[in-house]
Amino acid sequence: MVDVDLYPHTCTIQRRSQTQVSGVDQVDEIGNPIYAYATLAASVPCMFDDKGLRELARRYIATVENPRLFVAHGTDIIMSDRVTSISVQSGTFEIVGIRDPGGYGDHLEIELERISAVS
Repeated sequence: MVDVDLYPHTCTIQRRSQTQVSGVDQVDEIGNPIYAYATLAASVPCMFDDKGLRELARRYIATVENPRLFVAHGTDIIMSDRVTSISVQSGTFEIVGIRDPGGYGDHLEIELERISAVS
């Protein structure tokens, strides 16, 4: 049973797969695979944190938004998935990192990046 105090929000996890027609993988005009997303899991208990910030240093220091999502350890989620329908945040997010903070197996921390145009 998932602790609703730790995971007060819900989200949808979508998994990508290469599109096929009559069993043949589809590619675009230059040979790149064409992918489609389908819902893998809906109403996944989570906690969304849009307060995360990250500093990048190149010629100067810039602060960028770095939203994070926390889910129970064992949640079926991989780097090529995307997250939608977060109960407290609209939009679609690409996963840019998955880690098990501390290595204790309690929860996963998912680093997100907002997708501005969804195809």
